[in-house]
Amino acid sequence: MITQDVINESTQKAEDFLRQILTQAGREAEFESNWDEEAGSLKVVITGDNLSDFIGEDGKVIDSLQYLTTLVVNKKRDDFVRILLDIDGYREKRKQELIKLAIEKAELVKAEGSPVSLPAMSPYERRVIHMTLQDDDCIETESQGKDPYRYLVIKPAEE
Repeated sequence: MITQDVINESTQKAEDFLRQILTQAGREAEFESNWDEEAGSLKVVITGDNLSDFIGEDGKVIDSLQYLTTLVVNKKRDDFVRILLDIDGYREKRKQELIKLAIEKAELVKAEGSPVSLPAMSPYERRVIHMTLQDDDCIETESQGKDPYRYLVIKPAEE
């Protein structure tokens, strides 16, 4: 169980670390952090002008920043705090794109009866696909491969 003190300390560490990076890059931003009880993670949202460099192509930079922030926050700590970093709504936009992709590909699998492989995705992105399709009894989802090339296969459910 993560205590409020741990959440407060983690929030401070995460925001300080990210603010330092942004300052070094000559950027100003606003931070909004809160504990997401359902996801069991500290969500840090950054908004500002000219922050696309911190998202990067296919979210590679934001994923790296999230990883580094997680390392900084959890250094010398027994309680692990998962960090979810979002910049200018990128994660929510990407989540909606993934939900749409999952539904489209699931319909294709049902119509054609053959599996469909999706491109390599981060664990978070694969989880969005799995969660979107988990209640569809006609299909199954399965992650295959090894990181960073791990991908997802949507296939007809075995009867």
